[in-house]
Amino acid sequence: MRPAGSVDYVRDCVEEVLRTGFLLIVLDDNLVDNLPENAFPGERNAEVMLEMLIGTIRAAVGGCEKSVRSAVALFAACKTRTLTDRERNAGLARRREYGARRRRRDRRH
Repeated sequence: MRPAGSVDYVRDCVEEVLRTGFLLIVLDDNLVDNLPENAFPGERNAEVMLEMLIGTIRAAVGGCEKSVRSAVALFAACKTRTLTDRERNAGLARRREYGARRRRRDRRH
């Protein structure tokens, strides 16, 4: 990955989302996996860790509600578009493979 701040702002965004997402998943998994079962009596470890993460991020973005809500909407739109494109590409690949199999079959007959 290139350093942030390149001329391609969309690439910068995607790379930062991937870096941040990966980091948060790895950190959270490691923390939850290494906690004793009763670390937080009466509560689920994963839920407590999520609340801790929310507190950490809230401190970083406090007072920026409009920007945070815009970022959430942007990430949701990116997720939706990515899934739509992946589904469309998978459909094209299936049709291409079906056509190739059909052509091979027709040549044999």
